[in-house]
Amino acid sequence: MAKPVTDAEIVAATFRNVIDADAFDDMQEVWGRRFQAQLATGELGHLDADMREHVRQALEQFRKHEVGPGRSAINEAIALAAPAMVLSPSGVVVATNEAGALDFGALQGRRIGEDWIEGRSVAGFKAILQSAHGFSNRKHAILRTSLPDTSPGLAEAYVIRAEEEKTDLVVVRSLDLEWNPATMAVLEEVFGLTLAECEVARALFETRDTKEIAQARNSSIHTVRTQIKSIQTKTAVSSQMDLVRLLMLLVQRSQIKAAPSNTMWRDPWDNEAMIEGPDGMRLAYSWTGDPDGHPVLIVHNILHGYAFPEAVEERLAKAGICLYAVQRPGFGNSTAAVYNRKTHLDALKLMIETLGLRDVVAVQLSGVMGIVRSALRDPHLYKSILLAGMGPPYTRQVRARMSKAAFAIVLACRATPLLGRLMLESSKRNGREKGMDWLVERVFSASQADLASLRDPEIRPILRNAFELTVSADTEALVWMYQTHLADFDLDLEALTVPVHAMASTDLDYYHEPSVAAFAARSHCFTWEPVSGGGLRLLYQEADLIADRIIAAVQA
Repeated sequence: MAKPVTDAEIVAATFRNVIDADAFDDMQEVWGRRFQAQLATGELGHLDADMREHVRQALEQFRKHEVGPGRSAINEAIALAAPAMVLSPSGVVVATNEAGALDFGALQGRRIGEDWIEGRSVAGFKAILQSAHGFSNRKHAILRTSLPDTSPGLAEAYVIRAEEEKTDLVVVRSLDLEWNPATMAVLEEVFGLTLAECEVARALFETRDTKEIAQARNSSIHTVRTQIKSIQTKTAVSSQMDLVRLLMLLVQRSQIKAAPSNTMWRDPWDNEAMIEGPDGMRLAYSWTGDPDGHPVLIVHNILHGYAFPEAVEERLAKAGICLYAVQRPGFGNSTAAVYNRKTHLDALKLMIETLGLRDVVAVQLSGVMGIVRSALRDPHLYKSILLAGMGPPYTRQVRARMSKAAFAIVLACRATPLLGRLMLESSKRNGREKGMDWLVERVFSASQADLASLRDPEIRPILRNAFELTVSADTEALVWMYQTHLADFDLDLEALTVPVHAMASTDLDYYHEPSVAAFAARSHCFTWEPVSGGGLRLLYQEADLIADRIIAAVQA
């Protein structure tokens, strides 16, 4: 039998977590041990007054130590006001800032085209992608851009190795930046340039043409070249090209403060719209596919977005399907006064009825039953339900297979919401400090199939988008959604009239087939399909199989 965890151990681990992100694991472990022991005695969530006060103080101290975005290589690459994006070797957008999405047309998880590049620069861009693949030695290129409604410009493309990635990546950043006083001050104070040399540096930054600089300054080309050589010496660069790049970096660095300081999330389909309910609820949604096609409603969950791989979405569009996705209350740009079961059920009904959707096939991309509750309350809204990745009910046998750390947040949110908030805010803090991929790695360690998904460069961008959606969510909404995990299988399935098909992932450490079978047997409308090799997020392993089931449900 495991040694009981003492109050002193719990308090120590909880307060270490406040100041040390690396102590998060220890905090989860000791609380998980305490909760497992309480489950055995039927006293789940019992905390005395002193322990509750310790948790309250820890949460208060934690919020005083909140930090900004992490300094991962990917975050730094896009942390500026100018357009920027990070690409996989195959040209899939891994990350982008707001300006990059607008100017380059970069959508996370989508393959970038070539319409933003002038024809003569396409070869250089492809060479950089080949370098990230390991098939070329070229690491840097200056690209001429051709963007709608703007004059031709310049961008640089270069290869990086992000520590959290499994392959090299390509960064593309616009070089069409405006000179500013902060850059002039750095050149004067840090590098000791004279006023005349600063002016020549600015002219070189803006024109990159020695002859043009000489004409503008009424100087000889020889004089300008001498001044540029002096600037190179003072800035310790070996060539005029390196000097231009240094100036670009200095201007970019001065604009980082203008970039958003919080975790940014962007609708991956770039079609976001808003609905307002009579009670003040603001519900954001998006869509993709065939605009005149049969409606399929995608419902995300915690740590899960709503984007499929691009090729799968194209396949569904060709099948005459229009995918709609709701941003659940508290996520993305959706808001609500309170977070509870009624709010979430009302949100689904509001979206379907406002958009006038009929015979809706709803797809829940997770293992919980929220959409089934909606079908029980409002069966007229749905043609059928697909649970794409059903986890097992939280029976005694399932709980015994789950790691203490994995179970800790779920139990904390249900038994002691104050502690749940501390754990969730700590997770979000670690995501900001260590990069979004820290969260991806942690949550996707439950199965070999999930871990394999992390190695897929086509999947990682949509994984990042999903986790960014979660980290940007209201913590109170997250607490409520975790609270529902244990109670979500407590359903009146005998009253179900809408067909529900559940795809159950068998690769999870805590998968228990008898628990799933017993649950499904409670209703003739409920069928389940074990999916061999499927993990916690089935979409990322079996996207084509899920597409098959969606098409079959629409055609039924």
